Amino acid sequence: MNIEAYDIDSLRKLVRSLQNENTVLKAQLQKANIPYEDYSHFEEKIENLENYDPDQGERIINPEYITDDMAKRYFAMFWGRQDVFAKRGKNGGYFPQCNNRWNNTLCPKQRGEKVFCDECENTQWTPLELWRIKEHLKGTKEDGTDVLGIYPLLADGTCRFIVFDFDNHEKGAEQTDYANVDNEWHAEVDALRKMCEQNGIKPLVERSRSGRGAHVWIFFKKPISASLARNFGFLLLDKGAATVNMKSFHYYDRMYPSQDVASSIGNLIALPLQGQAVKNGNSAFVDENWNAYPNQWEVLLHGTEKLGALDIEAYMEKWQQELAEARGRLASPDSSNRPKPWKKKCEFLKADVVGKLHLVLSDGLYADTLNIMPRLQNQIRGMAAFDNPEFYKNARMGYSNYYNFSAVYLGKDVDGYIQVPRGLRESILDECGKAGIAVDVSDQREKGRPIRVSFKGDLRTQQDLAAQRLLQHSEGVLQAATAFGKTVVSSYLISERKVSTLILLHSKDLLSQWVEELQRFLCIDEEPPEYETKTGRKKKRDSVIGILHGSSGGYYNHAVYLLRDIAARYYHLVQCYRLFFQDNVSHLHSALGSPDDNLFADVTDIRES
Repeated sequence: MNIEAYDIDSLRKLVRSLQNENTVLKAQLQKANIPYEDYSHFEEKIENLENYDPDQGERIINPEYITDDMAKRYFAMFWGRQDVFAKRGKNGGYFPQCNNRWNNTLCPKQRGEKVFCDECENTQWTPLELWRIKEHLKGTKEDGTDVLGIYPLLADGTCRFIVFDFDNHEKGAEQTDYANVDNEWHAEVDALRKMCEQNGIKPLVERSRSGRGAHVWIFFKKPISASLARNFGFLLLDKGAATVNMKSFHYYDRMYPSQDVASSIGNLIALPLQGQAVKNGNSAFVDENWNAYPNQWEVLLHGTEKLGALDIEAYMEKWQQELAEARGRLASPDSSNRPKPWKKKCEFLKADVVGKLHLVLSDGLYADTLNIMPRLQNQIRGMAAFDNPEFYKNARMGYSNYYNFSAVYLGKDVDGYIQVPRGLRESILDECGKAGIAVDVSDQREKGRPIRVSFKGDLRTQQDLAAQRLLQHSEGVLQAATAFGKTVVSSYLISERKVSTLILLHSKDLLSQWVEELQRFLCIDEEPPEYETKTGRKKKRDSVIGILHGSSGGYYNHAVYLLRDIAARYYHLVQCYRLFFQDNVSHLHSALGSPDDNLFADVTDIRES
């Protein structure tokens, strides 16, 4: 086969064909109980990189001793606040150091009160001294209590570097030194490194203390305003998104300093080259193959670039111009009002697709990425993101957002596809139509089983209008006042669709109500399904309408089903049904912290599988 004769779309078809063949072969091996390696080329692990050295600690040449001059030059790179610093606790986590911390009279924490240190009237920060930096670099304490954290945002609102933190900051993660539990983080770091290098920036990438996280550092020659530094970082991400895949929107929350002005001490970042961790190849600077550099100090002091204020302004002007030209617009000098990436109204470009855009309808809407450019991929991801209301609620009230991201992203990357909610199908098709992009849609949704059912009631005018509108689409939301009769409308939809149906409920009390309404308004001409008892006997259900109680702790733990006999796992539920109803999705919106909870007084979500 002549690979050069194939275009990207032809190669896409070839890859997908081989994937399907591979899936069939794996199923046969599994059926025959033959073990095999389940490896995805779309989720490459660091350990599987061809040039990765498994013994990272042995690669590093550690200095025999740490001098005052070395510590001073080290801090000149990671220059943060000197009037306050943080130390790692013996059980993990970092804590700002206060001279009054163990004073029973002055410290509220000694009295069991919960008070933020930077809000306490008796706070007297412990200044950072040179000997502490030397202790951090030597790492003599086995429990890690000599590990230092620095505050990048200086008291005058300036900073000497920006750093992107790719550690895990979920609750409880401090017990494992903020180690990530998945393998997505290193792909995000690789993407950010690529963005920097493509745009003339040479970052310093550090594998963090846990070995399963990273920090990406960009240094400045002199202090610059934090607002300028942050705008520079945001613009770098915007520019990089045109050519590099960004599989999440966490990049925009990972950058420190995280504030434009110094209203508090701000967020801290753990300092690198900590003596104990370096012995294992962690807290160390790494190359593009994730191998630690042998001479860490040479790379830090002589191989790391620092940007001046003029360099930063020149880069920003250049990137703004290039981004504007790509859209056929004039560059805007005002970057203070830059839209969030998930709120940008950027049109699709036909040049970003080779051939057709291939979409698959299944348990979500899947966009095949093998023949579309990173810019369009990132635009599709952006359509599946929205502001996190919990983040902005905390921000308004002055609460910490340490565990929150500013955006909620409902998509994910799966085997070379971007999976987004199916409700975005029309929006994506509209944007493709405007750009002249041809689209191929493959419907892989569960077909369900046809059922003989008819409606034996009468709809009121408003109910009939709602039902007819819903029948025009495969997904929809019925939002109406209490006592509107959504169960009646749902019964009518079932009679029109005539397929096996599953209704998910958040409350056990609604089960009997739904069953009664279905029996009242539907005439189902079907035999009840059979099921097998624990002793192996075959028995018939009493009715074609069944109920299921779940115990998973989710928002929808109860279900009403028509016709199919089902297992207790929700995974199996979705394999059997074509038509789904979710009763009162306001409970799900409430759990997500929707600012529009009051709008969802009585809502039913309706969709076809």
